[in-house]
Amino acid sequence: LGMVLAGLCTLPYIYLLGQELGNRWVGLFAALFAGIAYWPNVISRVGLRFPLYPLFVAPVLYYLIRGLRTANRNDFILAGLALGIGLHGYTPIRILPLLILVAVGLYLLHSQARCRRQQTIFRLGVLVLVALMVFLPLLRYAIENPEMFGFRALSRLGTVERPLPGPALVIFLKNLWNALVMFGWSDGNIWVHSVTGRPALDIVSAALYYLGGVLLIVRYLRQRRWQDLVILLSIPLLMLPSILSLAFPDENPALNRAAGAIVPVFILVGVALEGLLAAIRRALSGKSGTALAWGVALLLVGLSSLQNYDM
Repeated sequence: LGMVLAGLCTLPYIYLLGQELGNRWVGLFAALFAGIAYWPNVISRVGLRFPLYPLFVAPVLYYLIRGLRTANRNDFILAGLALGIGLHGYTPIRILPLLILVAVGLYLLHSQARCRRQQTIFRLGVLVLVALMVFLPLLRYAIENPEMFGFRALSRLGTVERPLPGPALVIFLKNLWNALVMFGWSDGNIWVHSVTGRPALDIVSAALYYLGGVLLIVRYLRQRRWQDLVILLSIPLLMLPSILSLAFPDENPALNRAAGAIVPVFILVGVALEGLLAAIRRALSGKSGTALAWGVALLLVGLSSLQNYDM
């Protein structure tokens, strides 16, 4: 029940992030498809701490992206609080600070940061300080017991538990490919928290995910919106805890260690569906266009629900 509640508490922030990146319909569609999807539901049903990863990724991304757009100091403080608390949760979330640095770096490289660069760096420092204060208990343990603190990650990344089964770069590239295609191909062979060998997304969600990725790439090339690039890059970055399983490549892809990517993945689903319905309404103006758009939306949600219900 605790982990189901964690999954449910993730949905409002997926909605808010979708609204921040698009509009309320993007947010609603993203939250809806994430709510009925096999991937977030199956990791919740296991009853372990897997859903704590997306639970804190969602508010950190929302407050960070909104804070960079509005230059609101309070958003950076809230992002720092969410990060600090989240770092006490499921181990893969330790990759999230890297995503924060990448997001801030991308913002600073774009024209929207003009005249705000020094201010942004200062507010990033505020975020880090707040997160560090909340993280202090676990930080003290990490300093006193570094081998215990890092064992789980290092046993997968390095040779702590066993030698690498091949050249590190080759394994990394193969893992990266397997992780990036898991949405429409195979979610791996870990039976504890997945139905092995099936895609991580249903047919409808997978199609919308890939369409959403194309739409964001096109929009970035036209408008140079740094937010679009952050969302696109956040998917492989948040999957790195799974991809970096170099010593045990058979454990990649892993729905639990890649669970932080649930947030941006379903944002892409929301972007695609909202864009599809808007295109239908533009093509057929008036009540007929609106009726057809809602008919398509209900059909797609219904098909997705049927595909996910028994998984």
